[in-house]
Amino acid sequence: MDILEDFQWHSSISLDKNVVAKKKKVKNIKASSKVIAGFMRVGADGDYLIHKATKALWKFSEDGSHIEPVFEEDILVDEDLK
Repeated sequence: MDILEDFQWHSSISLDKNVVAKKKKVKNIKASSKVIAGFMRVGADGDYLIHKATKALWKFSEDGSHIEPVFEEDILVDEDLK
């Protein structure tokens, strides 16, 4: 019997993908055109972005030089940004 079978995770990031693999979590990143290409912009000139693969909600920093997750559980890992 697996003791984790009925356990409910409270994060959008799965256990096997990040905790077991110990991948580096990304909490902010420079807003380069290569990085932005992995996101969809909410509105034509909005500050919010949705990551195309994970649907994580991110936003531009106040100075526009970086992007960061809106919610703590929407952090990404290095692999998500490649």
